[in-house]
Amino acid sequence: MCRRQGILLTLMLAFAGCSSTGAQHSPFVSHVDRVEPWGEVGRVIHTPRYKIFSTLDPDENPELEARIASVLEAANAEYAKLVPQIAPTTQPMECYFFQTRAQWAATTETLLGPELAPAYLRIGFGGYTFGDRFVAYFLTHERMLNLTAHEGWHQFAHRHFVGRLPPSLEEGIACTFEDVRWQQGQPVWDRARNIVRAAALREALADRTLWPLDEFVKMHAGEVIGKNARIEAFYAQCWAWARFLEAGENGKHAEAFRRLLADAAKGTLVDPTGSLGRAGAAWDASGIPKMYAHYLGQNLAALEPAFRRYAQSIAQRPSGTMD
Repeated sequence: MCRRQGILLTLMLAFAGCSSTGAQHSPFVSHVDRVEPWGEVGRVIHTPRYKIFSTLDPDENPELEARIASVLEAANAEYAKLVPQIAPTTQPMECYFFQTRAQWAATTETLLGPELAPAYLRIGFGGYTFGDRFVAYFLTHERMLNLTAHEGWHQFAHRHFVGRLPPSLEEGIACTFEDVRWQQGQPVWDRARNIVRAAALREALADRTLWPLDEFVKMHAGEVIGKNARIEAFYAQCWAWARFLEAGENGKHAEAFRRLLADAAKGTLVDPTGSLGRAGAAWDASGIPKMYAHYLGQNLAALEPAFRRYAQSIAQRPSGTMD
């Protein structure tokens, strides 16, 4: 499917409760450089790093396009903090925001073609990243901003990384950007906070529907698309796994997490299959457990109890925050 293993599908089923606090009522700092017409009803919004194609209805959601631009630019700076070694892109990244699902579907069919489009058209809500393009359709004001920050990470990783992260980890990192809040006119993030993913994690733990780590780390979203309960559990576990690596056990794995990200960006991940070293290489998930064992200094079976304890801890807090 897409070059980065093809399964970076963002399902918005769980985003209803995320909060873009004050987004529709407070003044904000605009990052829009200029706006041009696009087709009969659309616009192209230019920012320093993005080219945003939009048919969103400005009467229905005034300022939404400009806020999306602000979220993209501010989130880009946050993404870069995770991999400070990379050189920033010079070519603007393209995003597509459609007012209707029909417009989104038509573009998806044109962009992906008859072989790939059917899988992406099964997405129930929201959007997806294909290559370094992000394509979405309107849900609500807040959901659009949360989706933008999530998909922006996938887009950023595709544009800047020579190699690729395991899809479950890339999705988990994207989930840490879903809670967009506003302070002094700028979008801000507390990446340890995610009310909706914490609630889904509580449910998955109660129902015993989390996957063993050895199995989970090899998964991608395409394996659970169309299975609503499993989708929720998958994304919750992705979020918990990313938080565990970055901050769990009092930061025990943080250095390994940063080294893993840096090596993925450079294309030098230690992976016995070679699948993760180049984003265009044939996909082979079998080496992912060994890759993690190398970076974390222990196999996933040994790490499983600590991860489960951490997941229980963050699930018990309404916001998901404990770090």
